Amino acid sequence: MPPPAVRIEAGEVTVLRWARDPLDRAELVRAATLHERWLTIVLAAPIDRDWNRHGDREAERPERFVRLAVDDRGQVDPVAWAALDATTTVVVPSRRAALAIAPRAAALGVAVRYADNDGRWWDPFPPGDWIEYVA
Repeated sequence: MPPPAVRIEAGEVTVLRWARDPLDRAELVRAATLHERWLTIVLAAPIDRDWNRHGDREAERPERFVRLAVDDRGQVDPVAWAALDATTTVVVPSRRAALAIAPRAAALGVAVRYADNDGRWWDPFPPGDWIEYVA
């Protein structure tokens, strides 16, 4: 089991404790996520077809979107960027590009998607309580 999970044995009872403080919502979210990731590895569970190995969820094509040429460092044409608003979804050429512009896009309220080589669209920031997992 990965830290901070602990195994406690008391007679015939074994407790696997994943959360240090059961009254702390953020701690419970973190613990539940780590537990699920651990079980997925231990059980060699397959990835759901609506998700990819990065934890990105497949997204439907939005009604209004703009394709932006963005490099992996997040460099984008300032004129094109200035034309964006919260009703627009930005589609970029790669996951790295999506991650690179994510903070600026979030500040504008703009959704970010990327397309893979098979033409599937991915949301690298699906709704939910997520943590970044470091193995």
